[in-house]
Amino acid sequence: TPAPPTATPTPTRTPRLTPTPLPPNPVILENEDIYTALLQGAGYTGAAFLLVGLFFYIGHKLSNRRR
Repeated sequence: TPAPPTATPTPTRTPRLTPTPLPPNPVILENEDIYTALLQGAGYTGAAFLLVGLFFYIGHKLSNRRR
């Protein structure tokens, strides 16, 4: 004899996590701060190139003197 059908449980919806709002960001950068940092970095880079170029220029002039 066939087995009697069993009742299937009714599906329940699984609860989904709801996103929670993030706290306000305490660190806010103004455009002026970004531009200042950019200009400082460009200035330091330019100064480094000038110093290294000057170093090589002086070394080249001194090496030509010895000849």
